[in-house]
Amino acid sequence: MAGVLADVGPYEAAIVAHVNATRGEAHLAPLAVSPALAKAARDYAHLLAASGQFSHTADATFDVRATRAGYQACAVAENLALRREGALTAMTLAWSTIGGWLASPAHHHNLMEPGMTQTGVGVAIARAKTPGDAPTFLVVELFARPQAQRVSFRIENQTSAPVSLHVAGKPQTVSARTTLKLSACAAPTIAFERVGSTLVSSRYEASDGLVLRVTATAGGDVRVEASHR
Repeated sequence: MAGVLADVGPYEAAIVAHVNATRGEAHLAPLAVSPALAKAARDYAHLLAASGQFSHTADATFDVRATRAGYQACAVAENLALRREGALTAMTLAWSTIGGWLASPAHHHNLMEPGMTQTGVGVAIARAKTPGDAPTFLVVELFARPQAQRVSFRIENQTSAPVSLHVAGKPQTVSARTTLKLSACAAPTIAFERVGSTLVSSRYEASDGLVLRVTATAGGDVRVEASHR
């Protein structure tokens, strides 16, 4: 059965602090704690501890759990950890958990994803079934970016030729004298390649409200001008 054998608040805070310190070493922004994500993570940690399951889908998917908790996600991911290492302190649990995640490519990706801005951590402790055995620590961390931080931008082609470019590595074409409106959960890289038969080598990092205007002079010179609406 699940039991809170200690105040789990310090355990959760230590994991958030260690995650943010790890992101900081890679020059990534820290994650802010979302009360809704923390509730979803804590409830799920207790469900895993009570049921003995260890899965991302013991009751539903993590995006559904975030929504049930009142979080409107643009992107969301989840890391789980299970530790049976005796009476762990908050710091040793954090080091052990995050060390394991960093050694796993999928978990490492979630933790170090630049586009994620918020997090929520839940820790539950399952009592040992056999006297003398170590309790089980269940850790759930959600990483997310809210819908409110969705990035919207547009590319205006004011020339008489099509514009070829890549947005987040995916090819896009903007027909002559048209506007392409795009949005993304995280700010993608925009790489221009051609305007008609003219090679163009311009790269931009998208931001909310960015307008990239493609024009051509009477002499045929192509320009890409950036502004914000």
